[in-house]
Amino acid sequence: MATGLIAANLPDIDGVVYFYGDTADALSFRRGWTHGILAMAVLPFALAGAMLAFDRFVRRKIRPDKPPALWRPLVLLSALGVLSHPLLDFLNTYGVRFLAPFSWEWFYGDALYIIDPWVWTALAAGVCLSSWRRRHASQNPERPARIALLLTAAYAVSMMLSGVVGRLAADRSVAGSERRMVGPVWFKPFRRQLVLDFGQEYRYGSVEFRPWPSTELSRKVDPKDADDPLARAAAATDRGKKFLSWSRFPFFFVQREANGGARVELHDARYPSLDGSWPTTVIAFPAPQMRIGPPK
Repeated sequence: MATGLIAANLPDIDGVVYFYGDTADALSFRRGWTHGILAMAVLPFALAGAMLAFDRFVRRKIRPDKPPALWRPLVLLSALGVLSHPLLDFLNTYGVRFLAPFSWEWFYGDALYIIDPWVWTALAAGVCLSSWRRRHASQNPERPARIALLLTAAYAVSMMLSGVVGRLAADRSVAGSERRMVGPVWFKPFRRQLVLDFGQEYRYGSVEFRPWPSTELSRKVDPKDADDPLARAAAATDRGKKFLSWSRFPFFFVQREANGGARVELHDARYPSLDGSWPTTVIAFPAPQMRIGPPK
């Protein structure tokens, strides 16, 4: 049952539901249609067409003295922006469905944190310094931005390599796990998050580079509880299926109430510190109502 729940997958829902639905809707929609191979083939031309239309019907009326936009450069720029987006998203632990809509399989880079402070700091510094140099008519004002891009690329490559080395260290140090994730940790590039799947439970730890990788396991253990009847019932609901279509390391927390009702929380072991937030879905089962028949 646990294997089936982990492998559960559904196609994306309509984009409107993403904006107006609940957390489960957003999780099941994200990084599918808009990040898949079909979108990558269509969106560059759609974006370039939209920009050409804006240039023709809006911009030229406001600034008729400027030359018109050209199709080929716009397509190339649009392709660069559209194609780089899912590739950059791939670098974190959230995942991307590159083959959507033909396949809903997730792919994970496990290299950078979703909001990596070092990447943002380097790029922001490059933009600010280049802007300052341009305002002051300095030579080569774009140099700081280029250096920032090079440093960011080097940092991303080094984080990918550290993930590979960290996985090798975890494979050598910890035996018995069916699956594992060696992911980034916010603000700590020399430390990797370790999630281990032992079949019926998840264990956690870290890989520290000191400078050689050293694996440490914590005492925290999360039972999957996927075989609990209420967990199965929650997984069979529409919201449960949507959550499991996104979840990589799902586990259940079942709370039975005195009145016969129950509350089932669906979590993902990738984000254990965010319980109760966006990576959690709660499914409530009301208490059964008693029927009172006519008196005998």
